[in-house]
Amino acid sequence: MKSSSKFYSDKEAFWERYWDVFLILLLAALSYSIYGAPYSFRFNSDDGVHVLMAADFNWQKDFYFWAQNRLGSLSPFLASWLVDIGIHPLHAISIIKYGWLLCSIMLARDLIRNQTLVSILAVAIFFPSVFYFRIVQPAHPYPEQIFAMLLATRILAHSLKTGADPGAFKTGMLGFILAVAFWVNDSTFVFLGIFLLSTVAAIALNIIKLSSQSIVSFIVCLTLPFTYIIFRKSTTRDYTGYAEQSINSIPVFFNSSVSWLRPYGNMFLSDVEITRPFAYSLLVPIFIGMSLILIVTHIRLKPSFLRDNLGSLVLILTSIAIYALVCMSEWYIKNGSNSRYLISAFYVFSIGVLWMIKSSPKRKGVILVFSLVTLLGASTGLTMKRDDRFSISANERHELLQLYDKGIIGSYWFSYAISAQNPERIAATPRQGDWMRNHTEKKKVLSRDTIFIVRNLWLESYPKTLNQYGTQLKLVDPIYEIKVGNAEMAAYQKIHN
Repeated sequence: MKSSSKFYSDKEAFWERYWDVFLILLLAALSYSIYGAPYSFRFNSDDGVHVLMAADFNWQKDFYFWAQNRLGSLSPFLASWLVDIGIHPLHAISIIKYGWLLCSIMLARDLIRNQTLVSILAVAIFFPSVFYFRIVQPAHPYPEQIFAMLLATRILAHSLKTGADPGAFKTGMLGFILAVAFWVNDSTFVFLGIFLLSTVAAIALNIIKLSSQSIVSFIVCLTLPFTYIIFRKSTTRDYTGYAEQSINSIPVFFNSSVSWLRPYGNMFLSDVEITRPFAYSLLVPIFIGMSLILIVTHIRLKPSFLRDNLGSLVLILTSIAIYALVCMSEWYIKNGSNSRYLISAFYVFSIGVLWMIKSSPKRKGVILVFSLVTLLGASTGLTMKRDDRFSISANERHELLQLYDKGIIGSYWFSYAISAQNPERIAATPRQGDWMRNHTEKKKVLSRDTIFIVRNLWLESYPKTLNQYGTQLKLVDPIYEIKVGNAEMAAYQKIHN
């Protein structure tokens, strides 16, 4: 009888300790079934590029996102390993992305040490708002970047707590991870600067100790890959005009810094009921304002405070710096002040705040508002509708069979998103004059005898003849028109001279 009581007692203790982990895994699975690349109706050609890289990864052509010298292809590289063992590229890239998110939440769990707060955070990440839903999509490197920043902060926090030297191996690994994070997303240099200044301050205040071996290991493991990344960046041409951008003037900076507060200007809000995004856009600044007030009143210029809170301060300062950097960027304005550029800033800020206030007696108001932000945001994300770019539902996937061994030419948003559905059998490229990012994919298309022309976002009707990349195409007679997902296309044959 005693052994039976002990069994149930141990079982209850196990459940009490790890119930949030099971909830996080359940949330991840549910999110994957909605937002994962094989299921998401918001999967677009930017996502498709990552899938196509994973399907046939090559360091020379895939070091960066195609036709750019930024956004390093770490996730496609790792996903290519899964492809090699037989996993479909669509699943492979999403598995890697969700892996980053899970690891980030587990790190946040270790930092925050509050199961309820971490569970709310998991909902915010796996069921993001309409503003930030790109965090669960393949095209953007925010999960990798957030993971790297949290891991570095976790190592710093542990060293602050123990006061011991983390050792040459850990500091070397940390340096390498931060270099890789910079490759993945240039804005990581903001975190790197704040992290290094904070570490130097901690050493000066005798809060943390680092041996000369640890320092040398960090510097070597950071600078060697960093130098190679700078070399590749300087020798890779960017066709997007990103490098030619300028810094915004002060009036434009202030205007862009509040643009995300105006929900009617957001490009996705026509797809959801307007009241919820509007309420969400009001709650977010309330959450940020209350958090900043609580943080300012919480700060104490004492070594004991820094020992307990320097890590969370690094995350909060990083989020503010990234936010300012984005708002100073002309690129942000050119792309419609799209809120996806603020994803890292929002989530890193939220984690930093929850970590700092976890034991504050005044935390209840901030937690309540963050919970409302999370639930309201999830509702806006879950009610998004199809837009005018390519999308295909699970019930429509059989229509892809019509495209096997055929070529496809269409607008950018109806090209790579289609070929990514089955890279081995479907070849697609953007039309001439659009964002053609890979000449190899174009050659695949032009090698096919039958080429489908997608008229969405391009043609009002199908011309009898069409010239694309020097190849003359003739509309099949009688016309052979099909629909795949929301893509309307007709078959053309090459005219051989």
